Amino acid sequence: IYKLLPRTNCKKCGYPTCLAFAMALASKKVELAACPDVSEEAKEKLSQEARPPITTVTFGAEERRVTCGGETVLFRHEKTFLHPTCIAMTVSAQDSPENIRNRCNRIRRLQFERVGESVSIDAVVLQSDGGHPERFNRASSEITVSLDLPLILHSPDIDEIKSALTISKNKKPLVWGVGDGDEKAWAELAKSENVPIVVSGSTLEAVAEKTAFFEQVGVKEIVIDPAIGARKSATVEELTIIRRMAILKNSRQLGYPVLVFANAETKAGRLAFAAAAICKYASILVLDDIEPEFILPLITLRFNLYTDPQKPIMMEPGVYEVGAPGPDAPLIVTTNFSLTYFSVKPEVEAAKVPARILLTDSEGMSVLTAWAADKFSSSSVTKALTESQLADKLSHRKVIIPGLVASLSGELEEESGWQVIVGPREASSLPKFLRTVWKG
Repeated sequence: IYKLLPRTNCKKCGYPTCLAFAMALASKKVELAACPDVSEEAKEKLSQEARPPITTVTFGAEERRVTCGGETVLFRHEKTFLHPTCIAMTVSAQDSPENIRNRCNRIRRLQFERVGESVSIDAVVLQSDGGHPERFNRASSEITVSLDLPLILHSPDIDEIKSALTISKNKKPLVWGVGDGDEKAWAELAKSENVPIVVSGSTLEAVAEKTAFFEQVGVKEIVIDPAIGARKSATVEELTIIRRMAILKNSRQLGYPVLVFANAETKAGRLAFAAAAICKYASILVLDDIEPEFILPLITLRFNLYTDPQKPIMMEPGVYEVGAPGPDAPLIVTTNFSLTYFSVKPEVEAAKVPARILLTDSEGMSVLTAWAADKFSSSSVTKALTESQLADKLSHRKVIIPGLVASLSGELEEESGWQVIVGPREASSLPKFLRTVWKG
């Protein structure tokens, strides 16, 4: 590997030397694309070495593309998880056009905000039992018109899939329907239409044999559906076996994204399985339940799990207004850790006192962590006050600091020239503080 690299030690890949990068590449800790100067000849020769343990698969149009796989570790703390579990909602082709439109409208409304970021459903699964290509095609058209989401076409009938591809090919849907004995026809379809395909089998060994066949005939984008026996979905144990085989044993036949379907008999059972599947390696999670109270916990869990632990969620430093603050409104300063901001803001809103919140650049750390790392200090707060130019907009020069860092008050007053008011230690105490201490 080292001999095929540029050997310039340019550090563009994030490693100190080309040799270090080669070692990381050999142990599947990095992708070859991280080296911007590698030659095309080297790319071709190193394609297998550069391929991550879990092959990366994409589907959907460019603007709403879903990327799954590409993972290189078993546990997030080892590095990070790269591509969040794709949550897909089912739509039945057997339903009437009106019912399909109504369900699509409900799916569209499944949008939420978590710490300033918009999160929603990622894809739609069009399901059919087969035998009705025209009906399947019409349902596909309804979904394409109603929703701007990637499509998963699920039918055991290859003619239904072919029919739907005539209108959805440009959106690169994921095709799900390979049965036993018809692998060749499905492989030809995947190659001719350039679409990724889902492969299932009665055992993990059967799944491995099928993936080997599809790759041998030239199909590279494969997703595994380990629906063992009559259960119609994998167990968490099987999901773990697949990931461990791919990561630890370098099993290429099982090194693909995994699709699972939450189909327990009770809603509580489906929710529990879906949560476990997100935690334990499901790349695509298919759901029937459409209620917001069912979906939100899963999206929140996914959001938390697929946050890079080495990159805190942070807000842009600067001034954020709550309500319509005038020149005499209070000024609260804190760090730019998103959870800090979204803890402080609703409490200020609850106080019904218009205010300004000044976020310092603390590299996304919480108040105490930033203070301990000298990222939230008298000098950093003074700098933020100066750059905000709030002195020209306010009728006062008073700033409220978190009670957890009360020790900064004296030094901050001397350095900034502002009067420092020590606020409460907890955000939940802000409403009472703003209505009494500030106004008093």
